[in-house]
Amino acid sequence: MFLGLRRLSSVAPQLKLRQYSDIAAQVRQIVHPSEYTQIEQTKHVAQQARLQGEDIGEQLRTDAKQQNERALLRLDTIFKSVAKNQSSSASDFSSVLEGYQTLGSAPQCVKVLQAMRLAGYCATPAQLGSALELANTSRSAIEIAEVGEEMRANGMALDDGVYDSYMIESLAARSCAEHAYAVYMEARGQGKRVISRPAYSYLVIALASSGECDLALEVMRDAEAASVALAEPTYRALLRGAGRHMHYEAFTVAYSHLTTVTGAQLTETDYCSGLAVAARTADPALAASIVRRMRSAGYPLSEYHLEPMFDALVGAKKWSAAFRALATMREA
Repeated sequence: MFLGLRRLSSVAPQLKLRQYSDIAAQVRQIVHPSEYTQIEQTKHVAQQARLQGEDIGEQLRTDAKQQNERALLRLDTIFKSVAKNQSSSASDFSSVLEGYQTLGSAPQCVKVLQAMRLAGYCATPAQLGSALELANTSRSAIEIAEVGEEMRANGMALDDGVYDSYMIESLAARSCAEHAYAVYMEARGQGKRVISRPAYSYLVIALASSGECDLALEVMRDAEAASVALAEPTYRALLRGAGRHMHYEAFTVAYSHLTTVTGAQLTETDYCSGLAVAARTADPALAASIVRRMRSAGYPLSEYHLEPMFDALVGAKKWSAAFRALATMREA
């Protein structure tokens, strides 16, 4: 009898060890289900969609989202057991972290990194870098900041340019233009930090959309000074923001770039907002340029389009040209 008890007591630690040694296998089973399981699930969803007369593609997307949510719940259970168990290894934490990265959960990745540090383990540079990338993809400034803190806590050299760029992108993408600009100004004040092209673009677009055209133009000129070439959509966003908010300088800079550098085709709404800006600032040259381009683009001109040019000429006190424009308006 006593021999049997001794045998049971010696087996218990082995059972406990095996319980936590298959963490990686459990995680793989959750985030990478078998091909057969995926095929059968797809068939089932498609069949149900056909029977109910619903869009198959939409149903598959909904099912994929639900599967991801269920997988996250199952992975949460494993993570809790790993975090509570004092004998959990760095490999166990790494497996859970990899699972959350595969499922695209930046907040949970941060929690795993924090739990690893509390358990006395150091995350690898690759793990921290992947978590930072995921937080940026999720456009989550909170997670970006927290991963940055974990990198500092692990004694890693944090690339300030990358970190600041990610923060600017995430804040600007969430329409937090004021906060994104504050991060940008702090980074620019450091002098040595290099901001990425996407960060410049996101910031210009966010500032222009919120009516901060002065700041958007300032950031755009900073990008040009840093030899960072911004793409056409960034200039188009500045043009439209400046047109809505009647910002003459920002509009003319964007208009000149789009029409002379990239040769972009503007919409009728873009041209009309430009005519309104020209009328407001009494710039007949801008109005005439827009009218010429509208004609060459095949837009039918009416009194509605020509009236801003007439107003611009009157504002500039160019009476002869104003009377000619008035005659053209009567003919239109």
